[in-house]
Formats: sequence, structure tokens, C-alpha cells
Amino acid sequence: MTKLAGLIACLVLLNVSQTGGQIARPHEVFGTPISKEADKYLTETSQSFKVKQETFRITYLSDVTRYDMDLVKGIIRFERGGHPPLLMDVQVVGSFRTSDKSWEWAWHNPNVPHALSRDSAKVQEIGRRYDLRYLLRGLIPVPNEDFLWYLTGIALRESQALGAYRVRGQEADIYMLLANPREVPPN
Repeated sequence: MTKLAGLIACLVLLNVSQTGGQIARPHEVFGTPISKEADKYLTETSQSFKVKQETFRITYLSDVTRYDMDLVKGIIRFERGGHPPLLMDVQVVGSFRTSDKSWEWAWHNPNVPHALSRDSAKVQEIGRRYDLRYLLRGLIPVPNEDFLWYLTGIALRESQALGAYRVRGQEADIYMLLANPREVPPN
């Protein structure tokens, strides 16, 4: 699958407009103050995400020249300059639709197979534990781009994944977690 075919597959699979959900109003998800416990959890999550993501980028993504994705199998393949290709397992966290600046959790999107949205569903428990409504609503408004990585960082902390990756599309960007790196043996 080429990069373009991978993007098309992502957009078809994650077509936010097909879910029929309504985006939560900002006050519905951001209107309550957070507890000290939630603040501590979120601060730790943000700090660990930055470290984990930088290590992931240096270790696995620094020499990537292109990627191919197969969301039916839940695998992404990275071509790397001077190294054998690298396969990783994919868990979809969510998608960001640029037209209305909304985020849809993969666990909410009926176009994402359950097998690829398990890690995103783990954020709901964190939402219940700390009363973070934006982790409990399927469609939410996005105040800025940093918030997308913030949400992805929460999912990363609750998973066994090594890092996060974003695939940009014309209508939607897909955020995912990657795990189980393995080189493709030569033919």
C-alpha cells in the first residue's frame, strides 16, 4: 500500500462525518475545575509523554523515508534509509477533523474496528476516575493542536505502546499508538 493509499484507507475507515454524533459544547467538557489528583495525573502524563515520545522518535522514526499502512491488519510499515523496513502494530487513538476542529475518540467511531480501538477505550476509566469529561464524550471540540497530543499522551500512558504517530490527511488527521517494532527480514 502506498502512502496515498494508506491515507485514503484512513479517511474511509475514520470518516468522522459518518458517525452521526454531535460535538460536545466546550462548557460541557471543559467547564468544571479539576481536582488536585487529576492535576497531578495530567502533569505527570504530560511530562512522561514528552520524554517517551522523544525516545520513540529517535529510536524508531529518525530515519523514516516513507510509510505504508494496513488498518485492516493494524500494521504500519516504515521504510528507513539504510536500514531494513520496520513493522509496528497500530492502535488508533482518535481522529481530528480539520473542518470543524473536532476530535473523535476511536472507541466512539463505528468505522474503527474494536481490535484497533482498545487502547483508546482505556481513557474512559481515567475520565471517570478524575471527572475529565473530554475523555468520556465521543466527539469533542479541540481548542488547539497541542490538545490533540495531550489526548494522545493520556492514551499512551494507559497503554503498552512505545510512542505515538500522526497521519495527516486532507479532511482528518489520525492519531495512533505504535507497539511491537520488528524489522522485515530480507527476501
